[in-house]
Amino acid sequence: MAFNENTTISIPGENTNSKDVPKKSLPKRILRIILKAIAWILGFFLFLTIIYIIYTLISNHIENNTLDEYDKTHSKKVDVRGHKMSYSIYGESNNITIITLPPLGSYSPIIEMKTITEELSDQYRVITLEPFGYGFSDRVDTERTLENISSEYYEGAKQIGVDKYYLMAHSLGGIYALKWALDHPNEVLGFIGLDVSVPGQVEQYTKEDEQEMIDYYKSYSNKEKLGFARIYTIFNKDEIDTLLDPTYKNYTEEEKNIEILLINNRIFSDNFINEVTHLYENVRKLDGKKFPENVPVLHFISAPNNEVSPMWEKLHKDEISNTTHSEIIPLDGSHYIYLDQKPAITKKIREWII
Repeated sequence: MAFNENTTISIPGENTNSKDVPKKSLPKRILRIILKAIAWILGFFLFLTIIYIIYTLISNHIENNTLDEYDKTHSKKVDVRGHKMSYSIYGESNNITIITLPPLGSYSPIIEMKTITEELSDQYRVITLEPFGYGFSDRVDTERTLENISSEYYEGAKQIGVDKYYLMAHSLGGIYALKWALDHPNEVLGFIGLDVSVPGQVEQYTKEDEQEMIDYYKSYSNKEKLGFARIYTIFNKDEIDTLLDPTYKNYTEEEKNIEILLINNRIFSDNFINEVTHLYENVRKLDGKKFPENVPVLHFISAPNNEVSPMWEKLHKDEISNTTHSEIIPLDGSHYIYLDQKPAITKKIREWII
């Protein structure tokens, strides 16, 4: 082939004439735009995720340091098996002692029970114990079995220095109180139940129900670790106040802040999840058990709960041995009956305690 100055060399793959190139179809151009938009959106969310993780790590560090400072001023401590158990005392100079046990998953038992413990403190020495893994008590490695939790409570009380006392509990705290009374019947003067859990109440639940509950609480634990609880409290701060008694005016701003910080950082701890995994087993261990004959019982139960489960009142009656000074009193109100019916409950407690 002879070349001259008018010869044109065509390179494979190079378009020498734009008119010969077919224009891209409209659907392909739209697809490219959509893919670019998706890439930008994913990149943006990746950026937000990184910022969120950094924010969570910093917030966890700051908030836990704040809680450590609050810990020094908002509770007392006793040593139980090499760990610190948190407690409070109202009415310390009074002679008759009431020891209060909180429900499952209480963020800060001392603060949440304050509405009724402080109310009774004009006449009684009222102690609130925070079990390990709750409030300002230490986190521990021991299994959260019925025996361990109940005996830890008892050792905490002995370290405080009480010999004769009434036990008062809400919800699942009633199970640990029953075990306590069975183990130390000569020390317990009586039991006050605030719509407590009782033997026999889990009989209708299957292993599948139990696993569903465990998975439910584990999901909350994971959300807390990822910082989602903090996001919730930021946008629902007013709702957090409803976890406390809305009629009670003696909560300090620090106490409200402690409640929020504990929700953000500590409540769904490994101790709490371990307790949940033992919950059905712990209740079943007391099937057929009653309070000792020398321990009178004053049960306040939620009337709506009794309507939902007609066996509710009967189950409470079944754990009573002392029939001469025991009572079951249904009251209108939620499971948190001590918030809804505090005046009626405190009035009756004063009449009932001898």
